[in-house]
Amino acid sequence: MLRVILVLVVALTQLCTAVYPDTLRVWMETGNGTLAGNYGTVMAEGVKNGKAFYGMVAMLAGPMNADFLCQNAGYAGYLSTGKHEYVDSEVRISSSYGESVGFSVREVTCPSSARSLDDCYFRVGKYPNTDFSDGLVLQCSDTPTDCTADYADSTLTVSLQTGQGVENGNIGSVVLSGHFGPNDISGMMHSWTDLTPDTLDFLCRAAGYTFGEYQYWTYDSGAPRLDKNYVDSMSYGFESLDCPAGAGNLCECTAVYISARNNWSNTFSKYYHMSLKCI
Repeated sequence: MLRVILVLVVALTQLCTAVYPDTLRVWMETGNGTLAGNYGTVMAEGVKNGKAFYGMVAMLAGPMNADFLCQNAGYAGYLSTGKHEYVDSEVRISSSYGESVGFSVREVTCPSSARSLDDCYFRVGKYPNTDFSDGLVLQCSDTPTDCTADYADSTLTVSLQTGQGVENGNIGSVVLSGHFGPNDISGMMHSWTDLTPDTLDFLCRAAGYTFGEYQYWTYDSGAPRLDKNYVDSMSYGFESLDCPAGAGNLCECTAVYISARNNWSNTFSKYYHMSLKCI
């Protein structure tokens, strides 16, 4: 009997999948639902396990899967990420509109090679206590962000600073300047995860050194870094970065995640900017 039940469950699941295949459509909006082109609050609609969904994408779906979301929206790749709580009102939907449409997707997990929804895992709905402030803002690129066309002349300078913005040789908080294609880069480095050794080396070469010895980002470390009250006036230049061995230009990096306008203006998050020691 149990075997029969299991067979029926499998058959019903296959039937539902055939009748209601999983689908996902992504686009960006601002204001009270105005189509925003390549920069705005990420909206999604589709079908998951036979259930339709529509609404905002949560920040928790964020930056590491942004390329897939931008490509699904019809663009070549991803430039910057933000969160409703921290970005300019011009690049997100209004709170009243957002509260009326709610959330559709709360999690997207895609490998770097993802080209279709079948390559990814995603969950619909919202996490408990998720509200309008958690909406995801993306800036997508019309052209590939590699060393062709718009991004070949990208530049980056790294200064390692302490205290009230004093350069400190080979160790300190990472402060960035330069441009990635048409986008200016200015501010600190934020990283959700440990950067690869090759990426640390790339940052140290941009600072005038050869190798990155180690990174750190909490004030508990006791290592040299910018003062807490100084970073209040600063923004973030990068959300994250991933570069191959020997990279000499930003366009050679496989993932360059610049920060959206006014992203991470919250003081608490600035306490966790990245610092670095070079050799």
